[in-house]
Amino acid sequence: EWAAYDVYHAWMSPGVSALMPVTAPDGGCGYSGRWIVPDPSHPLAAWLPDQWGDQAGFSYVVPHENATVALESTTGTPFVTYRTDTGGTSIHVNHDLTYDTPTINRNSLQALVNAVGFAAGSVPPDCNENSVPDFLDVRNGTSTDVNDNHVPDECDPDCNENGIPDDLDVRPGSGFDQVPFEFDVTTPAEWDFVNDCDVCCSNCVTPAAPLPFSLNLGGETLTQFAMSSNGYVELFRAGETVHGPGYGSVRDLTGYSTPSHTYLMGAFDEHSQRYFGGYGYRTEPGRVTFYWETQTYEDADGTYAGVNIYQIVVESDTLQWNFGSEAVMAYGYDLFSGLYLGYDATELYELVSGEIPEQESWVFVGPTPAYSEDIDYDGIPDECEPDCNGNGLPDDMDVAPPIDPGLSQIPFRFVPPPSLNWSDACDTCNSGPVDLPFPVTFGSETYVAFQQTSDGYVELLREGDTPYGYSYGPVANLIAYDGGTPGSPHHTYIMAAFDDLDSEFNGVFGYSAEDGRIIFYWYTETYEDEDDGRQNEFEIVLSDDASVGWNFALASYSGYGYDLFTGLYLGHDDQTLYEVMRETIPQEESWLFTETGLPGGGSEDENANGIPDECEGQGDLDDDGDVDLADLFLMVGCLDGPGVPVDTSCERGDFDNDADVDLEDFASFQAVFTGPSP
Repeated sequence: EWAAYDVYHAWMSPGVSALMPVTAPDGGCGYSGRWIVPDPSHPLAAWLPDQWGDQAGFSYVVPHENATVALESTTGTPFVTYRTDTGGTSIHVNHDLTYDTPTINRNSLQALVNAVGFAAGSVPPDCNENSVPDFLDVRNGTSTDVNDNHVPDECDPDCNENGIPDDLDVRPGSGFDQVPFEFDVTTPAEWDFVNDCDVCCSNCVTPAAPLPFSLNLGGETLTQFAMSSNGYVELFRAGETVHGPGYGSVRDLTGYSTPSHTYLMGAFDEHSQRYFGGYGYRTEPGRVTFYWETQTYEDADGTYAGVNIYQIVVESDTLQWNFGSEAVMAYGYDLFSGLYLGYDATELYELVSGEIPEQESWVFVGPTPAYSEDIDYDGIPDECEPDCNGNGLPDDMDVAPPIDPGLSQIPFRFVPPPSLNWSDACDTCNSGPVDLPFPVTFGSETYVAFQQTSDGYVELLREGDTPYGYSYGPVANLIAYDGGTPGSPHHTYIMAAFDDLDSEFNGVFGYSAEDGRIIFYWYTETYEDEDDGRQNEFEIVLSDDASVGWNFALASYSGYGYDLFTGLYLGHDDQTLYEVMRETIPQEESWLFTETGLPGGGSEDENANGIPDECEGQGDLDDDGDVDLADLFLMVGCLDGPGVPVDTSCERGDFDNDADVDLEDFASFQAVFTGPSP
């Protein structure tokens, strides 16, 4: 945005001014634009919805006579404009990034990514080679992208050929499936109830009303509902009364009463209809539609006209969330969308946290387990990995024993968060207490919240705990810190390169809550390197099975202040320290903690080739020291199928020691096939 503003004031160099695709006739600016896509097939529109709202600032500009407008506002202001008559491609992205908002809208960020590729002359990928860009295949419905990685599913790795990308095979489902976007456009005049309640009353909740049908959820028959202005619907049994609180975090809502009721959350937080919008519902035979048009409380000052519009549609056999419009600049708690099954079920299903989708519809399908095991956490279904000794463990697990109780080094993996629910760039600061999207139990304690700090650690909190708020120093000080109260129990900390770190000059830290896991991310300098651009990139991944992963992607530091400690400290009555490493930030390394450790470690690998030594020699049917084509021909001759007794000459082809040579043995043979030895 500022380029046009600077040209208007003659602050930009003439050379840059001559490249501009737009001009700002009066230097004016606005906020809360609604972006639209005039041509969905244009590369600058790749992976974007038809329209979205953005609270950020933009300049009032007009296009150059030789320029093309690729994205614009609903009122015609150019948002992404380019020209190619200046010796190359120059693009103006009319967005002030984080000047007025704490984060960048995810769709506007995608538009910026598209602009970089387009200016560089990149051709949109066409992985299936059908002469149609991948983004159009997905947009047009000829391909799917169920893991939302901007790659058609048919082009993703699918080692077991079950039609599901490998990364989804090994991750449990969230309980929600995306469906084609729908939205009930019924006007408020047709609703059974409508209100524009102001938050001054703290909580505006409809009186209890009967559902037009009985709803069976979580083993309970629910017959009544109450709707809140703060983005949720409470469901409960006949004869009960409303329990719902006003606003807060999802943990406040789900733990509010005994027994806890069931709650459907559209975008639960502290909302306001003081300046814009309202909420209400409409009942029909077999169907109730709940509708909100609201700002968050932090946005409710009359300055920003953007509103969040979403619905929950309840039928006897379907729960559907429809998100029409998003305009979040800031929010108060965790802005949670999902379902909580109360009473004896006490199960929480997260659809999204920390943001509101736009032009998306989702249905609740219940919990879905992972399709495949991934015991070594490398993202590959175990059935696709070499298992030369047929013991049910991938070979890399056999030859990589646990380093310490509960700790193992695993194949390197790094999961760049697709977006951060919260982030900051500062020195010695923290996120404040935040609810975990799921409870986790370590040792004798269960943790329900966390605080992330800029100095490389996460403090886990029990119900009712207050963060100690320690900042930096050696690990010995951190785990002994008692908040100034003698005898206070030590808290629990997950540490990744804990030291005096700094993202004030370069970098960022924050977290991203996803299905079944939360990623804590740091891209930061050590304090000794502040403002010289030596960035270190690493993350902690906390999963709902109480496993902890440390992924170190980039190390670049000249010095540090204390001990650069990485590990886990279980506080309170457990008082146990698990050390991964200290005085170093590794690069392209991953480590995993589970309280029981990982199976495996029963094999030697003297030549460090990744193949258990007991498998060396297996497959060498001609006894010449290698496993080559000659052995392959012999192996094919030994294949007799399951249950056929193995011949003495074929014993080295019986990899799984079950007295036959079948296709399972042949798969293990492939893992040791090396070709002729020199």
